[in-house]
Amino acid sequence: MKPMLQTRFDTAMADIAQGRLAAMDLISVAEQLSSAGSTGHARDLYARWLAQPAANEHPLAYAASFNLGVLLVSHGNLADAEIAYRNALRIHPRFSSGYVALDELLEATGQIHAAHSLWRSAQEVAVGMKAAEGNLSEFAQSHLRHLTQRYGPDRGPETLQNDPAATQARRERLDRFDALASGVIFALWLGPAVMSPSRTRALQSIFRDSACPVCFITDATLREWEHPERPLHPAYQYLSEVHRADYLRCYLMHNYGGGYTDIKPVLRPWTMYFSQLQTTGALALGYPEISATAVAQLPGEIGDQLRAHYAELIGYCSMIFRRQSVLTTEWMNETHARLDAILDTLRAHPAQAPMDQRGILMPNGEASQYPLQWTELGGNIFHPAMLRHRQLIIKEPRIVPQLYDYR
Repeated sequence: MKPMLQTRFDTAMADIAQGRLAAMDLISVAEQLSSAGSTGHARDLYARWLAQPAANEHPLAYAASFNLGVLLVSHGNLADAEIAYRNALRIHPRFSSGYVALDELLEATGQIHAAHSLWRSAQEVAVGMKAAEGNLSEFAQSHLRHLTQRYGPDRGPETLQNDPAATQARRERLDRFDALASGVIFALWLGPAVMSPSRTRALQSIFRDSACPVCFITDATLREWEHPERPLHPAYQYLSEVHRADYLRCYLMHNYGGGYTDIKPVLRPWTMYFSQLQTTGALALGYPEISATAVAQLPGEIGDQLRAHYAELIGYCSMIFRRQSVLTTEWMNETHARLDAILDTLRAHPAQAPMDQRGILMPNGEASQYPLQWTELGGNIFHPAMLRHRQLIIKEPRIVPQLYDYR
């Protein structure tokens, strides 16, 4: 890179660190760098600017995130590019170019059901648009027709499992994806229940205040994250929504690493915590458990050990993990072993409510036959694993979310 451009890049990065680089200046410098062939520097510039706590509130943040996506595609980093495009559309849901770019990426990686879902989302956004703002609905309908003509009707993500090309594309995409290296936080909302206003505000806080890209997974998008060679356990379909979230927390942290948070308000940016874990040999980072009563209340010696060492354990509500480590492998294997043991019983007595658990009274007055207790797939497995590997876990009190007024 020419000395003058290097100086502009260094100055821009310093201005970002001070929170004083204007969005138009960001785009100007990035375009100069890209034009000169320094696309990697332009990418780093956008990524650093977007990591600022207040960046996503800026009117041009969608453009910065979109441009970052374009640069990531040029570098072959399609998983992160997808996140950048989705972030641009989250900020500016009526951004038609963002839909087109994301659609091209999804088709290229065999995510045809996700492409259908994208354009159906665009149609929903169009409902609230004025005529003067453009006809996004017709635009989306045109692309849905294209998808149907090219790939056939959308029969859901499960059909893609029988498409070798789509399966291979998804395998390669997920194999490349490292959520810790990408600074991605996972959040989940499962089942048909509508979020309360408090939960909605909490979700907005995660996107706004974490200063990180967020992967928000629902039932509609879950299959895009199911690795073809590491499918969800067959018991998953019989679990309550609470226990599905317990299972997926483990599945995501093991296969992809990165961050996880419950739908609770985020109190500060997470970028420093990702850096803290990446620059050490630790396997995980989380907030210290808050009391001896907050850990899994198991019987016998293991329960005594958990209560005695509670401050050396990390909490279950927000965390960052290194993927496919000895710690996550142990956590995943124990989870699967427990589900293996009760699979037949689960088939006979699947969950009847989002918060079903063994022994609670059902609406008909009878005790639930669902075979899992409240913490059986959560703290009962998580806390003993953390205890065994506590010397390789960073305890960071500031990553704790708001633990009240979130329901």
